[in-house]
Amino acid sequence: MKVQMLENGCHARAMRYHRNLDRPSKFLIMCLNSIQNALLHNGTFNNDTDKHLLVSDWGFEFWKCFSSGSDILETTGDCSSIEQIGWMVSTAADLIVGMEQQGLHIASPFLLFLVPSQEKIHQVCKPLKAHGIHTVSVHAGASLDHQIHGLKTCEPEFIVSTPERFLELISLKAIDLSGLSLLVIDGLGSFIRGGFLDKIKIIRQSIRDYCQTVIFNDSFGTSSTAAVQILQDEPICRLSLSDSIASQSACISQNVHTCTSEEKLLKGIQILNQEYGNCLFSEYPKVLFVGESGKTHILADSLIAKGYSVSNDAPSDSLQEVNSEKKPVVFVTDTEDVEKMSEFEIVIIVDFPPLIDNYVSILTRMARHTVNGVLHSFFCQGDAQLAEPLIEILEQCGQSVPETLRKYLYSSSFMLKR
Repeated sequence: MKVQMLENGCHARAMRYHRNLDRPSKFLIMCLNSIQNALLHNGTFNNDTDKHLLVSDWGFEFWKCFSSGSDILETTGDCSSIEQIGWMVSTAADLIVGMEQQGLHIASPFLLFLVPSQEKIHQVCKPLKAHGIHTVSVHAGASLDHQIHGLKTCEPEFIVSTPERFLELISLKAIDLSGLSLLVIDGLGSFIRGGFLDKIKIIRQSIRDYCQTVIFNDSFGTSSTAAVQILQDEPICRLSLSDSIASQSACISQNVHTCTSEEKLLKGIQILNQEYGNCLFSEYPKVLFVGESGKTHILADSLIAKGYSVSNDAPSDSLQEVNSEKKPVVFVTDTEDVEKMSEFEIVIIVDFPPLIDNYVSILTRMARHTVNGVLHSFFCQGDAQLAEPLIEILEQCGQSVPETLRKYLYSSSFMLKR
């Protein structure tokens, strides 16, 4: 059998094979069964209270996201669960076996778990040893020389490590990263709070570009968002078992602009100009203008007058050819039509919706494949009754609340008392 070292083309070939599967393979199911049986045997799982790993909705969604080749942002909780670990390691093991069957040889390790603590991960990975998948934990509690010797002797497919110890291995050139294809950062918020973010950035920079990255994170402030934007490549897949607004809108920046009703359209176009001015012509984002139902033609006419091409259809490209000249295309809709928002990276709500639920629908449906989503909205005196729920949403999502918006809250409360 001809053996090839894993290169970008080989990795792409293996992923294409993986994508052609319409369901998890028999080997992946066998891995899940092995993990399930081991967890039942050691008492971690209970047949009466814990569902089988095979019926995990999250697991199947992860498998589909992984098969797409995209980075994955998971916002259910700060760290992964045993169920989630089981699916990740089984999926990775399946890809390793699939590549070997195609005559592709990968340098170990294939998967790296960066964790605050290694115990939970290791107990899930241990049953895979019977299927030829070896896992090694490296951490500060053991001799570095002993761990380096173990890595050279075992050549594990999976490594579970704390950031500081793995960075030591990199600095000593004690580990080959050429085959690393999946990086799991398990608990980004904890790492940020612990002061390990810079170490994680260095580790990510040391790994090849086409390594998929999975981040578990339940922190939604600006520092967390900035970290995710550095660590992940687009397009991304979003996963979450939580229906919370903060979880569903992670890494979307919310900017509320207070103004008079006469100013908002002009200011909306100014923001549009700024957003386009901040990026290259070839990288224009897909932008959606949202207006009051029945008045979107006013938005469209104003945008056309400013030289923009306007469309009401679902987005296909951010540029459109008009009279042999390429122009940025802006999509226009009303506050009640929020079904086709997943592709839009920037949404500008000119007319604030009459119901806060409409705002939430836009926020949690836009920018599904990016970690750089931006939602601009204009808030006027006539919207004052929505100030309180809007402020609550901003605070839940770790967003800044303009003082001018708080003034609308006070004025609304004053009017109610009167």
